[in-house]
Amino acid sequence: MIERTQDAVRINAIANHPAVYSWVAGPARGAPIDAAGVVNDPNNIILLGEHGFACFKPVCPRAYEMHAAVLPSGRGRWAYRSAQEAIAWIWENTPAVVLVAALPRENKRAARMAERLGFLFHHTTPAIFPLLDAIVPLDVYALQIKGTA
Repeated sequence: MIERTQDAVRINAIANHPAVYSWVAGPARGAPIDAAGVVNDPNNIILLGEHGFACFKPVCPRAYEMHAAVLPSGRGRWAYRSAQEAIAWIWENTPAVVLVAALPRENKRAARMAERLGFLFHHTTPAIFPLLDAIVPLDVYALQIKGTA
């Protein structure tokens, strides 16, 4: 079960977990993540569950960028089911008709999860995302609500 939250402390605990941090830090790499600004922005939607969260940031009136972070204890079945629940929540509670996810090329698990959820590969960016000791490309995926074309 997931629910909308503004609990930056819990989001920070997940995002700063050693098994999660390198995948989500991006430009913050090397410093602890402080999600308070993202969480407190009323335009963003943060859905929190027992083992992780999904963050949806509007990029235009009917499109949201999706981010997610899951602790090792929630990877696999829980992650998949909570992602399905989060996506359903967005379709039911916002005007969104498309979701976009930009995934570090090296994060093959995230790419497989996105594809399993119905996201379609769109394009690869140049190397723009800081990951560990390198700058890597992002693979961009999109998911369109059924019935829109």
